[in-house]
Amino acid sequence: MRIPDFIKGEDELGAYLAMILACEGYITWQPKNERKTNEPTAETDVAVLTNTNEILFNEVENILRRLGYTPSKTAYSKKVTRT
Repeated sequence: MRIPDFIKGEDELGAYLAMILACEGYITWQPKNERKTNEPTAETDVAVLTNTNEILFNEVENILRRLGYTPSKTAYSKKVTRT
């Protein structure tokens, strides 16, 4: 699985990344200002995405770097249960 070939423009890419994040991730945020204003009132700290498809994950990581974000990844490992 990869980013579909029909995703061409930035708007389509943004919608695709938002869909992946909504299905397989979460966002943490903090208040940027406490006043009621027309300025942004929150900023994103971390957007976490989990996926076991390495090809797709690498493509998303490369796009985020190109857009000026600093992604990092942790390799998947199965949880070991002790008996």
